[in-house]
Amino acid sequence: MDFLSDNKTEALLEVRSSGDAYFITKKILDIQTKKRIKGAGSTWAIKRGESYYFNMIYSDDFLNGIFIKLDVVGRYCLSLLDKSTFNRVKAGSVNPYGGGALGLLANSSITWNKALKDSTDSKRYIVFIDTKSIEPADSPRKEGSRGNLLTRKKVSELMKNNNIEGEAKDMSFEEVIALIKSENAKSR
Repeated sequence: MDFLSDNKTEALLEVRSSGDAYFITKKILDIQTKKRIKGAGSTWAIKRGESYYFNMIYSDDFLNGIFIKLDVVGRYCLSLLDKSTFNRVKAGSVNPYGGGALGLLANSSITWNKALKDSTDSKRYIVFIDTKSIEPADSPRKEGSRGNLLTRKKVSELMKNNNIEGEAKDMSFEEVIALIKSENAKSR
């Protein structure tokens, strides 16, 4: 709710590791006291510099504390992951299905058919967040929107809402982003 209402709390951020499109926090500290802020690990998003970063504990696909950069901010927020960043996010996630052969297979199936090809024919993934869809709190998450890999079903819904003919599977990475940006422009 603070993200939607642009209500910010200043804090010191100690980073454990980072890349161009993500970071992992070590500590989030109060500016005055330099003490850890209680409950800061369940922060929904952090603004670092001019960019917003989404906390992946709010994902059902990849439950971990990695913050990923939001490339599109609006009613629909998007994080555009290249293969390297995707692998980093996936490597840090908890496998809710267990460590056996079936658990590993079930966990890997989360990402099946969710990659899109961009104009350079590279695999890209989109983490999609509908900020109007608020889920109740469940440990370790507070109340907030979930961010999951964009599915073809969701793209089909957006196409239908925009009277776009065709199949979601035929849309390119760039076309999907343009569609979502168009939807964001409508909801301003």
